[in-house]
Amino acid sequence: MAKLMENPAAMIASMRQIALIFGYFNQEPPKVVVDLRGEVEMDRLQRLSDSELIALIAVGNEA
Repeated sequence: MAKLMENPAAMIASMRQIALIFGYFNQEPPKVVVDLRGEVEMDRLQRLSDSELIALIAVGNEA
């Protein structure tokens, strides 16, 4: 409707509202969660022998 009335300010305002609805102007900074569980799991996997790793992979493929 703003385009038909040749009102550029209304067109920009409507696009701003659409961007707000879709969250393009997010005011909250992203939260970073640091988890050491992945590092502990990698250390555990690195300590396993080749035969233990193969057995673990075989069990994972059956599930």
